[in-house]
Amino acid sequence: MKFRLYKRFMRKLSLIVVLSSLLMMVGFSTSGCSDKKPATDSVAVDTLGADTVARDSSDELIAETPMPKAADELFDDFVFNFAANRKLQFNRIHFPLPVYRDGKITAKLEKKQWSMEHFFMRQDYYTLIFDNAKQMELVKDTTIDHVVVEKVYLKSGSVKQYLFNRINGQWMMTSINYKPMYQNLNASFLKFYRQFATDTAFQYRHLHNPVMFTGPDPDDDFSTMTGEIAPETWPAFAPQLPGNMIYNILYGQKYAESTQKIFVMRGIANGLELELTLDAHQVESIDVKDIRNYNLLAHNTFGIDARCRRYVEFSSSEEARRLVGEMLTAADTPLLILGGGSNLLLTGDYGGTVVSPEPRFEVEKVEQDDCSVVLRCWAGTTFDDVVAYCVEHDYHGAENLSLIPGEVGASAVQNIGAYGVEVKDFIVEVEAVEIATGKMVNFTNDECEYGYRQSKFKHEWRDKYLVTHVSYRFSKRFEPKLDYGNIRARLGELDIDMPTARQLRDVIIDIRQAKLPDPAVQGNAGSFFMNPIVSEEKFLALQAEYPQMPYYQVTEAGEGMPAAYKIPAGWMIDRCGWKGKRLGPAGVHDKQALVLVNLGGARGEDILHLCNTIRKDVRARFGIEIYPEVNIR
Repeated sequence: MKFRLYKRFMRKLSLIVVLSSLLMMVGFSTSGCSDKKPATDSVAVDTLGADTVARDSSDELIAETPMPKAADELFDDFVFNFAANRKLQFNRIHFPLPVYRDGKITAKLEKKQWSMEHFFMRQDYYTLIFDNAKQMELVKDTTIDHVVVEKVYLKSGSVKQYLFNRINGQWMMTSINYKPMYQNLNASFLKFYRQFATDTAFQYRHLHNPVMFTGPDPDDDFSTMTGEIAPETWPAFAPQLPGNMIYNILYGQKYAESTQKIFVMRGIANGLELELTLDAHQVESIDVKDIRNYNLLAHNTFGIDARCRRYVEFSSSEEARRLVGEMLTAADTPLLILGGGSNLLLTGDYGGTVVSPEPRFEVEKVEQDDCSVVLRCWAGTTFDDVVAYCVEHDYHGAENLSLIPGEVGASAVQNIGAYGVEVKDFIVEVEAVEIATGKMVNFTNDECEYGYRQSKFKHEWRDKYLVTHVSYRFSKRFEPKLDYGNIRARLGELDIDMPTARQLRDVIIDIRQAKLPDPAVQGNAGSFFMNPIVSEEKFLALQAEYPQMPYYQVTEAGEGMPAAYKIPAGWMIDRCGWKGKRLGPAGVHDKQALVLVNLGGARGEDILHLCNTIRKDVRARFGIEIYPEVNIR
C-alpha cells in the first residue's frame, strides 16, 4: 500500500465531497484504537519462522510475546495477535473449518490444509465501514461475542468473510464464507468507493464546491484548523486510497439503507486515521459521464498509463442512444468501445474517444420453463457476478467460465471461453445501439457468427455498435463438463467424484488463481494468445515429433471434412523457453506461459515487442502462427 504516513500525534483532516447521489467527508484522526500494541497469551510463544512467508517487523514484534487472557476481551487485541502468531492461530481455529459459498458448505478444512492468514499485518493500515459515529464505539465493546472480518476484493467483486465467535471466553475462528460483492450489505458504497479510489477524474467530478477542510495547523502540529478548499486544489490534499482490496470488520454494527456511511482507515502502530463520511444527497437527473484527457490506467488490467482524448460513459440504453445521437461527432473517431479493459493492450495514448457502459450489477429474469431460464444482463455487469448469480440460483452451464475477467458486453464481443466451454453456447440475443443511426438493434446468436474467440463484433461490426444488454439461456439441469484441463485431477485431490455446481465453480476458481497472476498485483490481461487450431495432417506431424504434446480434438473427420485439433499455445511458448523469462520490463508468467505480464513500468510497446518476439520463435520451431487474443490498440 502506497500511503503517506503522518506523525504519531493527533492530526485531523476533513474534506466534504459529493458523489452522484452522496455527500462525502474525509478526515485524519488518532481517535479510536489506531495504535496497536502486542500483548501476551497463555499459549506458548511461537514465532513466524515456521511460516514460509517472509516476516515483517510487525509480525516479529507481536509473535515474540505471548498474549494475555485479557486480550480475549477486546477483539482488536486478539486479532492482531492472531494474525501474527502461528501457534495461536492454529489453536484458535475450530477445525475442521467449514467453508461456505452462497450459503452452503463446500469444504471442511483440516489443520494440515490451513495456511497462515496474516490479514492486514502485511500493510500499514486496515479499513472499517460504519453507518454512524455511534457504531464506531463498538470497537471498544468487550461484551460482543461474534465478529466478522471481511476481505473485499474490489476488482474481482468478491468478498471473503472470516467468522469469529467467543467460545468459553476465547475468540475462535468458526467458519469462512465467500460471497459476491453485490450481495454485501455495503454493495452500493463499495461500488462507488472502487471507482472513487482509482479514478482521479471521477473523484474530481464528485467534489462538493467548496470542499470543507479540517486539518493540522502548519504552525502547530498539535492543533487543528478549518477552512475551505476549491475543487481545483483537491490534488494537493487528496489522500491515497487502496483501490484493489480493503478490509472491513463487523463488530456487530447493523447496516441499513441509512443516510450515512463512514469509511475508516486506521494505521497499524502509527496513530494515523482517515475517515470518509458519506451523507445522502439526492440528484434529480443523471447526465452522461463525459471527461476530456482521461487517464485509462484504471481501465486496463495491464496497468498501462495511457490517456484518451475523451471518455464517455452511458448507464442505460436510452443514454447510449442519446450519446450517439447528440454527443458523438466525426471528431470523436476512432472510437474505442471499452468494458473492464481485461482484454486490452494500449500501445500509447488513444487519440480518439473511449465509450464504456457504467459498471454495475443488473440481471433480469425474462423467460423460463421447466428446463431453462433466460437472464437479460446489463453490459457493464461483471461477467463472473453473472456466473455466481447462476450458481446461487441453480442455473447451470457457465460454471467453467468462473473468474474470467471482464464484463457482460465484452463476453458477447470476444466469445469468452475456458475449460471446454464458450459463452456462445448460452447467448440468446445481443441488444445494441447502432452508432451511425442511434437505432436499437437486436442480434440473434446466429447473426453474431460466433467462432473460437471470434464474432462479427470483432470484424465487420467493430466499433459500430454499443452493446447494452446480453441475454443468456442457462439450464436448470446440472451437467458438469470435467474432461478439460486438470479439472478431474483437482477434484481427485479433494476426493470429489461428482461435484456440485458450487464445488465445480470453486475448483475452477482455485485452478485459475493458482496459475494466473492477480492483475491488481501484476499487470496482465489473462491469456494473451489464442490456442491455434491445426489440420489433422499438421497435428500428426507434430505428434510424431512431440509424443507428449497436449491437444484437444475440436472436430472429427466426416462428410469430406478433415479432423481439427487445438494445440495449447502456452505449451509451445514453454517449449521455446519463454516461461518465466523477461524482455525488459515485460515478461512471461512463471506459472502460465500463455500470460504476458507487466513487471513494472512497462509500456504497451514493451508488451507488444515481447508478443512479436514470442510469435516469431513459435513460428520458427513449430511452423504454427499464433495470434493475440488481446485487443491491441
